[in-house]
Amino acid sequence: MKIFRMNDCDWMAAETLDEAKAAYLGTVWAGTHEPENDAFDDPGEISEQQYDKLLFTDFDNQTKCTF
Repeated sequence: MKIFRMNDCDWMAAETLDEAKAAYLGTVWAGTHEPENDAFDDPGEISEQQYDKLLFTDFDNQTKCTF
């Protein structure tokens, strides 16, 4: 499993970039019109260095974690 950046705010976990994009469109953009035009901003796999630097917020317990 890898982490893929979809845009400045969203990441998805998947085996491939295509799987991540499909999952993102199916969950975050479900029911909207023409999501392909707005959903992605230079999507791609995050680097090894980014795994330790990027943070996400676990909203269940309000903590910030690295990947």
